[in-house]
Amino acid sequence: MVMTMILCVVVYVLFGVSTTGINVMDQAEQHDPDTALALAFKALGINWITQVIYVAALFGAAAASLTN
Repeated sequence: MVMTMILCVVVYVLFGVSTTGINVMDQAEQHDPDTALALAFKALGINWITQVIYVAALFGAAAASLTN
């Protein structure tokens, strides 16, 4: 349990640090701030991952709304 939590924190921090170095501020003014991660990958030209992020967000929102 503790190792899983540590792994999640490490992945979260590395992912956050890697995406903050991408200069997308000029494009971010036109978009919703909730889609910043997908926008960062789109700015890099990795368009397929944006669809994965959107679908995962949809499933996450659906799962959160269906739980007590």
